[in-house]
Amino acid sequence: PVLILMIVIAGATLARFSNPEAVAQIMDAQTQAIQQQVDSGDMSQEDADRARSQIESMSGFFGVFGAISGAIGYFIVFFILALFYWLVAKFALGGDAGYTGILSILGLANIISILDQLVSLLLSYATGSVFVNLSPILFVGGDMTSMAFGTKMLMLLNPISIWATWVVGIGLEKVANIPRTKALIAAFALFIIFTAATIGMGGMGMG
Repeated sequence: PVLILMIVIAGATLARFSNPEAVAQIMDAQTQAIQQQVDSGDMSQEDADRARSQIESMSGFFGVFGAISGAIGYFIVFFILALFYWLVAKFALGGDAGYTGILSILGLANIISILDQLVSLLLSYATGSVFVNLSPILFVGGDMTSMAFGTKMLMLLNPISIWATWVVGIGLEKVANIPRTKALIAAFALFIIFTAATIGMGGMGMG
């Protein structure tokens, strides 16, 4: 499931960057970020113009770079996430799960995440937005790249992601031999923390 999801992430990223509306959104966001640096005095207008030219000249590589970095990045993050889940299950909840057991749980949840990626891709084409999923964010007007952090957190209310997190919680219960309530609380707490961290660092978490 991890390898399949990596392929889906790469393919979905390439598909998004083939959408002119999506590319325009990303370019506008980059331009606004550069202009903010100019307004704050951190960058001269000459350097800003040079940076804009470089971004425009490299726009064709964004999709390929995003696909490769997204797939490889997820592969690395998958094992890091598993480590966090294992530490919480073993030391915070007193479970007896092994690291490989946690990998199996997250791998199973990845099957649901594949569906989430595909649905998000379809919504991206339907709405013309790069960053969108099956959550209330669909009904919020404006560009996701310029939304406030609190507004972006609406992406947490994605029923497919909630489904995947529920599966992780049930898996923790079975593999770590801990009460279901504690397992589900831990799974959803980590889901919220990791999603908030991703949004805070600039990622949108399409899935």
